[in-house]
Amino acid sequence: MASARYLYMTADGNIHGPFWLSRMRELWQQGKLNMRTEVCLEGTQRWEPVEFYPEIYEEEARMPVLARIRQARTDPGRLTVWLVLLALALVVWWMRRQGSP
Repeated sequence: MASARYLYMTADGNIHGPFWLSRMRELWQQGKLNMRTEVCLEGTQRWEPVEFYPEIYEEEARMPVLARIRQARTDPGRLTVWLVLLALALVVWWMRRQGSP
């Protein structure tokens, strides 16, 4: 699959590509793709959501949380989500700690 190229479909039905995996990762990082974006390998007719192509987003998924927050600073929406998740994790940790003897 190293030579595979991908196409993606926007919500309005426009098809873009084909792109190499590196470009698809860039589009993911820029927020132009999300888990519901339909993707197809060039030469096939099988359209599936990005979630079925972990090679596109796996690099980000492996990053430590603080690195993802730092990266998200350029996107206010993503930054907000990460800060809320971090705050929620802190609340859960604090509540568990209060319940322990």
